[in-house]
Amino acid sequence: IVEDICATAMSLTRSPFGLCSYKDPSTGRYVTVNKTADDVDADTYREAANILTSRQFWPVLLSSPVVVNTDTGPALPGVELSVLPVARLLSAAAYVASESTGFVAVADGANAYSDHHEDTVSSLAAVMALASERLNAYMHMSQRSAQLDLAVKEMVSLVTTVAELRDRYTAGHEN
Repeated sequence: IVEDICATAMSLTRSPFGLCSYKDPSTGRYVTVNKTADDVDADTYREAANILTSRQFWPVLLSSPVVVNTDTGPALPGVELSVLPVARLLSAAAYVASESTGFVAVADGANAYSDHHEDTVSSLAAVMALASERLNAYMHMSQRSAQLDLAVKEMVSLVTTVAELRDRYTAGHEN
């Protein structure tokens, strides 16, 4: 899903580079996927992905929304943009219950990013948040199901143990 969201964001914003990240509910860590168009220098965007996911930029990407058009707009607070090997950046965080679960970012669109692009990326971030929430709910439900399964097995084992205590002749048959 994350790869599809990155590809869609790149397509709709006409950006050669997309970076998406989501919080893995099983580990609590962020998993990041970066995409680069086939006809551009992949090394530049690999470097951009490394810089954007560094500690310096991470809090900025997890705030919503972020629009940086370095040719027209202001710099991000507390971030030195000269280290970023892209001219334009658009990012939106994905939130579930006021907790950030990731972000969607695109870079170097043909023109400065507009409100339309910001709405598009924000919508895709919302889709990612819903997918993350569903994954989290599924994992929670799977854990509860496993606990219930174990409780039923323990109850059956207890009943067979009691039956075996009453009649040693049938011991083991209950299992």
